[in-house]
Amino acid sequence: MVTGSRIRRSDYTSASPVTVITSETANLQGLASAADLLQTLPIAATSQQINGLLGNYVVTGGPGVQTLGLRGLGAQRTLVLLNGRRLGPAGVGGTVGPVDLNVLPDMLFDHIEILKDGASSIYGSDAVAGVVNYFTKRNADGLRLMAYADVPFKSGGDEYKLAATYGKTFDKGYISAALSFDDQKGLNKGQRKFTACDADYIFNKQTGDRLDFKDANGNYQCINEYNNAVASKYVFGGFFQYDPTLSKYPNYPAGALGLRQDLPDWVRAARYGTPSTRPYANTTSPLDGRGTIISPRTLFTGMFSAGYDLKPDLQVYTEILLNDRKTSNARVFQLFPDLDPNNPTNTMAAGLIKAATKVGGLTDGTVTPIIAQLGKSSTDVAYAHAVFGLKGDVRGLGFLDGFKWDGYYQLSASRGTYDGDFVYKDRVTAATGIDDAGNQVSNGLACNPALLTSSPASCVAIPWLDPRVLSGQFTAQERAFLFGREQGETTYLQHAVEFNITGDAFKLPAGPLGVAAGVYFKHDSIDDKPGFNARNRNYWGLTTSGITKGSESVWEGYAEILAPLIRNRFLAKSIDLSLSGRLSNYDTYGTNGTYKVGLDWAINSEFRLRGTYGTSFRAPALFEHYLADQTGFFNGVDPCARWGNSANATLRARCAAAGIPDDYGGYTATPTVTTGGGSKLDPETSKAYSVGVVWTPSYVDLKVALDYFNFDVRDEVSRFGAQNILNSCYAAVNAGPFCVLFTRDPNSHDLLTINDSYLNIARQKIRGIDVQADYRHQLRFGTLAISSQFTWQLEASQSLNGEPLSDYAGTASNPQFSNATNVSLKKGDYTFFWSFNFIGRTSDGRYSETGEFSPPDADHPNGYYRKLHTEPVMYHTVSMKKDFGNTTLYVGVQNLFDESPPAVSTGNFRVGVSALNSYDLLGRRAFIQIEKKF
Repeated sequence: MVTGSRIRRSDYTSASPVTVITSETANLQGLASAADLLQTLPIAATSQQINGLLGNYVVTGGPGVQTLGLRGLGAQRTLVLLNGRRLGPAGVGGTVGPVDLNVLPDMLFDHIEILKDGASSIYGSDAVAGVVNYFTKRNADGLRLMAYADVPFKSGGDEYKLAATYGKTFDKGYISAALSFDDQKGLNKGQRKFTACDADYIFNKQTGDRLDFKDANGNYQCINEYNNAVASKYVFGGFFQYDPTLSKYPNYPAGALGLRQDLPDWVRAARYGTPSTRPYANTTSPLDGRGTIISPRTLFTGMFSAGYDLKPDLQVYTEILLNDRKTSNARVFQLFPDLDPNNPTNTMAAGLIKAATKVGGLTDGTVTPIIAQLGKSSTDVAYAHAVFGLKGDVRGLGFLDGFKWDGYYQLSASRGTYDGDFVYKDRVTAATGIDDAGNQVSNGLACNPALLTSSPASCVAIPWLDPRVLSGQFTAQERAFLFGREQGETTYLQHAVEFNITGDAFKLPAGPLGVAAGVYFKHDSIDDKPGFNARNRNYWGLTTSGITKGSESVWEGYAEILAPLIRNRFLAKSIDLSLSGRLSNYDTYGTNGTYKVGLDWAINSEFRLRGTYGTSFRAPALFEHYLADQTGFFNGVDPCARWGNSANATLRARCAAAGIPDDYGGYTATPTVTTGGGSKLDPETSKAYSVGVVWTPSYVDLKVALDYFNFDVRDEVSRFGAQNILNSCYAAVNAGPFCVLFTRDPNSHDLLTINDSYLNIARQKIRGIDVQADYRHQLRFGTLAISSQFTWQLEASQSLNGEPLSDYAGTASNPQFSNATNVSLKKGDYTFFWSFNFIGRTSDGRYSETGEFSPPDADHPNGYYRKLHTEPVMYHTVSMKKDFGNTTLYVGVQNLFDESPPAVSTGNFRVGVSALNSYDLLGRRAFIQIEKKF
């Protein structure tokens, strides 16, 4: 049975393009996990994947999850199967949805089949971009032990793995069991030169010389984060740094000392338009190098499977997968609360007011201390997947005689905990005297106990402007007051029952008509309970959320036929037609249907044409329906700020109609963005087609397949984006749906809240070409095998709310070209292997208003060049395999030439100066794998 069909067939031809990857290939590449293998394939390398590099980002499924999104359509639109059956999600937080590749039993990996077009008519929801079917080894006999190590030549990022498998096949059945332990060491920001420093990385357009500011030692300045500094709220740009004796820098410029008369303990730094105040600015922290880039992770995995023939035509079987994943992360963050001028700890207020008066400025003395801190978090996800089934052959039922049937019950369960450090919002408010709305509420107290809502807690005054505190050195009492740690819990359950039957219905002139049909029921539920302070919106500077709880059930029926139309005619050695359809009824939105048509036309023994056309769908995930309101912070621009200077007549008219003054300066207190589940969501729909040609010449062992693909996904569930909501309200033709999604203060006109919940609002269109070539040749000294996969992405367009499509093919995270090629030479007990992975050039220049050149500003009077592109990158792996009878040894080197990730300028998706996507941050590393069979 080939992935993409439920009809058993005697060959592996298919109208749909299918790629097969074996465990032998993964071993020779030194790849220990399914995630490492799948995420580097050309079909995946054309888009950003969720992996261990994103542990400190907010991702669907929570920290540590690893998912796979094919064709750039996202993990939610890629279906992952284990031995032909759907896996349930795993993760933590309210947004658990896609399959976590960490749960796959790598110690039993046999091969993966990847269907590269839509298949909802066969498999149901989520099979929009394709299907990944992970197969485990079956019918093994004996004990097998395995040890693996992958060690970078530089420190950090080591991975070690131990596994044991046992199998026994007997007359009436089989039994198999396996255990593995995987330990992935973390990689910290400071462990690689190209990640340690967030330099601007900007250049003189004419000469190519770097234009980055220099630090006090003459090196390019790292702008990791401003810290150990104070900002004035309304006047005097840049920052203030504490240096009463002027001893921290040998020769302060005049621009640093102009306010010493009124603020004698402070110097000014990083003033815009005054480059001489940059070198000594506190733009790095001793904590910087400790932030996590690759998350430390441990995996314990166990799997048991068995089958027993109750009768010659009836078998009972089971499959049980258990997995426990522990991950941790560390992040450097800034604590930067506003400090009430009436708070006794604000020792700068009087001096600021006095200094501002002299220059005609206006300030009330509010300041913002900026303090670097290290926050840690961890997750622990326990996952279980169990299948109990019966299968057999139909006997004595007329035309169904000889059909095969299969029925099973399946349970997938994910139970996870997540905990992390946080800052109490109410205690920051009490100790600073500034509330969420920017009001001054200290009442002249260093800590106002009336503002405390968390207990037990006694008010603790924090000397915010003391150099000890600014440097992040809180006392034990201060730390216990401001900082906390709490745990949340997430449970996701999936129950499924399926029955299907397949066989040959009757004979046509060209052969038997294959049919398959079945029914399917699935029930999903999620229950996410964040910690107490998260539920009560008592985090400072972090998103918060309530309890996400909900469920969904679906009944489905499906049918498929494979009809041989022609055999052994002129220009038609064979023509097969495949048809499939599925009807799905969800209790959350109703009924929808999908279909697919495929044609497989063998012109002769060398050339074959194939093509498919069909529809697919994705039912909204549970979190998209039920996500409790999560709160974050808006860091965009109010379109009505100084609208009097705008040339947009629509914006001017609407801002004026809202009563906003034409010189309104913008919000002062950061608005809150709320994200929640959609009240009424419809399924996403997709139309896709593929057309291909396969060449298998008779005179050489070669197979070449070229396929064109086209996906058009509509009504995608997405968030419109807080900035888009505001822009559309004031400038779009149809502003009605958006202007009710945010609120303003009636007096100050400041933005207060923005509701950015899930909507059916997006569209994606993906087009491209896949090429796959496989070649084998028997040489005098061994067998040569070459396999190559290539993806050329012609279009990767997106739009929101019916706007024109914007094509992002070739932009960052969407390289147009990607290739993976493997070359092996087998001679006797030895196999020599070389592979390379190619990622094409990307550029965001066309989506920047001025391209890669930034116009002159006060800091750069001649402008500067920003590197918004990445060069093509190629990674090489070499290895050798040696068989010693019952022992097998693999040794090799990955990233042979120690290729660094492409460097990009500030403003890109990066860490340090390194672009993030499918790029390797570990560098050259050696691996060894030993297997012993007993």
